Amino acid sequence: MYYKVEQVLEKQQAVTENFYKGRGILICETDCGLFALKEFHGQNPKAEYLFQLGSYLTEHHILCDSMVKNKEDQLITEGVDGIKYTFHHWMKGRECDAKSRMDLVMTVSFLAGFHRACEMEKFRDEVSAIGILQESRAPEELIRGTEQESRAPEELIRGTEQESRVPEGSIRGTEQESQNPKALGVDAEVIQMIQKKSGKELSDEKLLPPYPEPRTENESNSRMKNVPETAYEEYLRRDRELRRIKKYIASRKNKSDFELLYLQCFPEYIRQSEEVLKLLSRHQEIFDSHTMGVCHGDFNQHNVLIQSGGMALIHMEHAHYGAQVADLGNFLRKSLEKHAWSETLGLEMLREYDRVHRLNKSDWLELYCRMSYPEKFWKIANRYYQSNKVLDSGLNYEKLKKELRQNEVRRKFLEVLGRARVDV
Repeated sequence: MYYKVEQVLEKQQAVTENFYKGRGILICETDCGLFALKEFHGQNPKAEYLFQLGSYLTEHHILCDSMVKNKEDQLITEGVDGIKYTFHHWMKGRECDAKSRMDLVMTVSFLAGFHRACEMEKFRDEVSAIGILQESRAPEELIRGTEQESRAPEELIRGTEQESRVPEGSIRGTEQESQNPKALGVDAEVIQMIQKKSGKELSDEKLLPPYPEPRTENESNSRMKNVPETAYEEYLRRDRELRRIKKYIASRKNKSDFELLYLQCFPEYIRQSEEVLKLLSRHQEIFDSHTMGVCHGDFNQHNVLIQSGGMALIHMEHAHYGAQVADLGNFLRKSLEKHAWSETLGLEMLREYDRVHRLNKSDWLELYCRMSYPEKFWKIANRYYQSNKVLDSGLNYEKLKKELRQNEVRRKFLEVLGRARVDV
């Protein structure tokens, strides 16, 4: 193993003096400083995109694990075993402490700075020019009506362009202040629809109208494989997966504790999934105006290093061009899960992000949808479905019980988020 790796290191421009394991990487001490060797899954165009992204971020004073070329002026080095590797600048630092309020606020501020630097037409054109990723838009069958009809109605987008700035302090920093009955930027009917609890299970035949017709195979293949799904496509796919898992469990004779609990709580979670899909389907046209740019693709506490002089972004292998609020929603959800969905912390993080990188009306609506979707429930169900059912250790059961306890506080946070005043 190490002999094969040493052969790869010998092909790099920097001379490695010592190396040791890190989280999924090999950290190398060289005559030119600290570097990291990573296994690479992809082709040359993807490596070229990541190389350009790293160079771009470095030019804009955002520290990252940018890629470097080997002695042959290539980005990918193939080992004797056929495994592909890439070589990256590395730096010392500690990961973001997900239990530290200060760390989380600093990290979300850093994320906002990264998004702000990458929200520009010039960089998007560079990305498109090398044929890796293009703007992620819903296919035509998801966006009904003419171009004129796709404009957001007046009741959804209030105010002028001048009003589309969130005043400081508009997102309240305490639980008491956050009770202002101001809408998220959508009409009260929509908020009430999302927050209403029907408690009724819909059968598989009663899917949310109007669902778009499934794409044909040719239509699916016509889109680039690297173009990320829209939020609607992603959650529609997951909704179907949850139903498939429920159907599978219902067909089993000897059900485990997890399977019995899944069937018991399925109606509540599938209702939450349907509410999000209903909101996205009803207002699909306004998502053309959300903030687009480069997204990290897997932004979490493990992919940020905190140093004495600042912060660094690492592991950008999933970077793509899309709706940047997806990064924010992912990080916010993972952070709040560890803090019992604290309203104060959540709004503090949102206020800090918005201070650095303004969120428009569509950003807020999509963020609300992403936070409303039962992500944890879907992850637990998917993990169960992909695992060996015979060797069930009971871990999925414990995780699902914990999620059930957090579900109520998550819904309360969503109510606060819906009332937080956002004058956009």
